[in-house]
Amino acid sequence: MLLGVTLLAYANSFDGVFQFDDFFAIVDEPSVQSLSAWWQSLPGLRPLLKLTYAANHASGLGLGGFHAVNVAVHATCVLLAWTLLRNWLPEAGLDRARAGSMALVAALVVALHPAQTEAVAYLSGRSISLMAMFSLGFLALGLRSQDVRDRWMAGALACLLAALATRETAWAAVPALALLAAARGERGHDLLRRLALPTALLAVAALAILALPAYRRLALSTLGRLDPAALFATQVQAFGYLLTKPLLLLEVNIDPQLARRASPDAGTWLTFAALAVPVALAAWQWRRRPWLSTALIWPFLMLAPGYTVFARADVANDRHLYMALLGPALLVGAALAALPRWPRGLAAAALGVVLGLVTVGRNTDYHSERALWTATVAASPDKPRPWNNLGHALMLEGDLEGAERALRRALALEPNYLRARHNLALVQARQRERVVSRDDAEAGSGAAGR
Repeated sequence: MLLGVTLLAYANSFDGVFQFDDFFAIVDEPSVQSLSAWWQSLPGLRPLLKLTYAANHASGLGLGGFHAVNVAVHATCVLLAWTLLRNWLPEAGLDRARAGSMALVAALVVALHPAQTEAVAYLSGRSISLMAMFSLGFLALGLRSQDVRDRWMAGALACLLAALATRETAWAAVPALALLAAARGERGHDLLRRLALPTALLAVAALAILALPAYRRLALSTLGRLDPAALFATQVQAFGYLLTKPLLLLEVNIDPQLARRASPDAGTWLTFAALAVPVALAAWQWRRRPWLSTALIWPFLMLAPGYTVFARADVANDRHLYMALLGPALLVGAALAALPRWPRGLAAAALGVVLGLVTVGRNTDYHSERALWTATVAASPDKPRPWNNLGHALMLEGDLEGAERALRRALALEPNYLRARHNLALVQARQRERVVSRDDAEAGSGAAGR
């Protein structure tokens, strides 16, 4: 059922085109144009992710092949999330029947929540979903391991290495394993033994990553923008946005209208206080309901790698909810599992239909650049970049008047926006060419008539 509804919800994503960062990461990136180009680019950033892009190019299946991989990765994540929860919840103190219901509903939410579209229909969003797939594999195998030298731990370490080779923020999987193991009662020596090899692998991977010039430049460039007060205010804003608007279906937006904060203000502290509530509740409930505490802490743990030390170029992106969503999804599962059998089934079916329909609708935004940026400027009307991108998309479609209006709007919002100025100059040049061509055509028609 989970596999079926996932494939049904994303069937129309195959009509999507390359968008935004896809051109930078996939279409125009030399190292992913072939398997040999990928090999020659090593060592480099995110090698396993780039290998999947190179394999897609080499397959000759075009856009359909890229979409097929993204959907397959998402479907695998859904099944892994279900497997992980239905095995772990009974160990965390729940009876098996209730645990089964909670796991199923949680996996359904993971499968169909519209915030996930940015990691599935948006092709370069694969970095998040592919990392999540290997991270979930690491957690499932790591919890199953009974001895640090058994085959389950070997498989877990292979998954962790693959996750790190996909996206460097995968390190959150190790403290996540500690959280899940502690919630099912592991303490002291047993917990340390389970974490010893993953932690050692993480340390070795961190040293290897920092030894690579590309990663070192990335780290130094982001740390160079570090201003503790501004970072705190900006990242609190990011957490508040992600855990409300996309999570609660209030907004799905590839380019949210968020700006870096210079320092904390009253809104920052109010948001921080609101975010502290679930953390305090988790601490209070840890001994009585460790599964509940885990669900409450989970989104903060999963968002931590990208939203703490490093100053991100974009304040927040919906796709970063991909792994974080598992905690809130478990809370939804718990709420529905408390209902009697038939109401529970009806509520789960209704939830699936609503989420699925919104996801199908969101997939259509990725069918063209015009559609995506039209939706984005509606959600972020005062942000210049979406208007610039819409103007560029309209220019490529030949709608020069619409492109000019969009680009002028971008410049009204940010007068020194050089990319918008460049695109506007291109639009005006094409408009002049169109006038000249029309005048030439009319002159030719008049001469023929004479």
